[in-house]
Amino acid sequence: MSLLFAALLLVSGCSNPDDGGSHVGGGAVVEAVGPLPAEMVPTVESLRIPSSGTDEETGRAVVDRLTAWINAGASAEVYEHYDGSISVGAFAHEVVAQMQPTHVEALFTDEIVASSDISHQEFLRKAGEFHASNLTLHYSTLESRSDRPNEEPYSMGYEFRELLGSESEGAALNLLISADFVHNGDRNVVGLRYGDTRQPVELHVILEGGDYLLIDYYEVTFE
Repeated sequence: MSLLFAALLLVSGCSNPDDGGSHVGGGAVVEAVGPLPAEMVPTVESLRIPSSGTDEETGRAVVDRLTAWINAGASAEVYEHYDGSISVGAFAHEVVAQMQPTHVEALFTDEIVASSDISHQEFLRKAGEFHASNLTLHYSTLESRSDRPNEEPYSMGYEFRELLGSESEGAALNLLISADFVHNGDRNVVGLRYGDTRQPVELHVILEGGDYLLIDYYEVTFE
């Protein structure tokens, strides 16, 4: 099944003004920063989507995991490992290189993770770039200065609204989810460059699996 990545491109199209890092895709690891402490990188098991919930619970779990993925590493504790020897953007890319493989393994089917299909590889590359852009903005707004007031660090993600529809097709679960794409650019210097702080979206997700569910198709449409 092909994967359509219409998802995060609202903001992944933004080039990072401080982007000096290696481009992230398919889990390539860079080593200028060194490995983060194990407790800072979530385990695959903690990120799995259980198959035991109702369709609505599964939809909520999907939204939760996607938000956790794009914010993985967005913390002052991780930023303490930044020593200033590279740009903030480069540091963000290196954090993504350590965070992304775990999330990808936990959330997506092998057909996507290990595929040689160019569309699947492009999905992972763009997801990594989007993640790095988010982290760069977060790290850049952790502190407030007189010329750069920040009430809180930048963050973005999805908030579940309701399950619009669900259908089982053999081992596959087809979900249509209503959610909001949210960010807090109004509370820091990022501002509203990426649009309103709350924008309605629809997520179309097809999951497959047994004890846990893996995403085999993922599309996000901004209303």
